[in-house]
Amino acid sequence: MATSDIKKSLKTVIKHLLSNLNQRNQDIVTRRFGLETGEPETLQAIGDDYRITRERVRQIEDSSMRQLREYISNAYSGKVDPFIVLARSFLDQSCGVLRQADLFEKFSGSSKDSSINHGLLFLMELDGSFTRHVEDNTLNAFWASSESSANDFVAATNRFIKMMSQLKK
Repeated sequence: MATSDIKKSLKTVIKHLLSNLNQRNQDIVTRRFGLETGEPETLQAIGDDYRITRERVRQIEDSSMRQLREYISNAYSGKVDPFIVLARSFLDQSCGVLRQADLFEKFSGSSKDSSINHGLLFLMELDGSFTRHVEDNTLNAFWASSESSANDFVAATNRFIKMMSQLKK
C-alpha cells in the first residue's frame, strides 16, 4: 500500500474511532497522542486549557482509551487489525524490538514525528499487546512486541554497556 493510501486509511480509521467519544474526550485523546499535529501534548498543557488538573486529564484519557478498546473488540477490529499486523511485522523483522524512529521510517517513510506516525502509535497503544519504552539516559524510545522482548533487550543492552565500561570503551 502506498504511503498516501496508508495515511488516508489510518486517518479514516482514527476519525471513526474518535467519533465514539464526546467532543472534549476526542480533543484530549487527539492532543495527548499528537494525532493532528504529530506532537503529543502534556497532561499539564491540556489541563491548563480546560482548567482541570493533570490527574483529571489522565483519568479522561484512561476512560476514553478503555471505551475505544471496548469498541474495537466488539465491532471495529477488522479496520484496526491491518495496522496492528503491519506494526507487528516490523517488530518481528527486528527480533521483536525497534527504535521508535525506525518504526516511523518503516511505516511512513519518515523517521520524524508526524500525525501519521503518531496515529500508528495510538493504535498500537489501543491494541495493548505492544510494550513501549520511553527514551531515557541510556536508550532511545523503542517499541517491543512483548514485555519480555523489551526486558530482554534492556538487560542485554545494560550488560553490553557494563562490559564496554569495564573495557574503558
